[in-house]
Amino acid sequence: MNDRELLEMAAKTAKIHIVGFSLSAFGVMAERADGGWWDPLDDDGDAFRLALELEMPIHPARVWKSYRADVPGGFLEASRDVTPLSDPSATRRAIVEVAAEVGKATA
Repeated sequence: MNDRELLEMAAKTAKIHIVGFSLSAFGVMAERADGGWWDPLDDDGDAFRLALELEMPIHPARVWKSYRADVPGGFLEASRDVTPLSDPSATRRAIVEVAAEVGKATA
């Protein structure tokens, strides 16, 4: 998935209503229905709120989400390794990728 698709699926999972997208110096940003911007790929606060909203465990080396929903088999466990461990960008991307995977499975 490209960054826009990742944001679309992650927003769906978090029940964030997106009305548009914009390309910034940092990449793709999503415009929320309330007029604000949502950019968990580049904004620590947005990524952290996304992880909290989805009750997503974050450990030093891995981000994951166990999700029980109407998916084939009734259970999805999505995870991403965070490499390098000290890179906030890798952690934000892992959070968004896991959220997007859950959104895609429940689409």
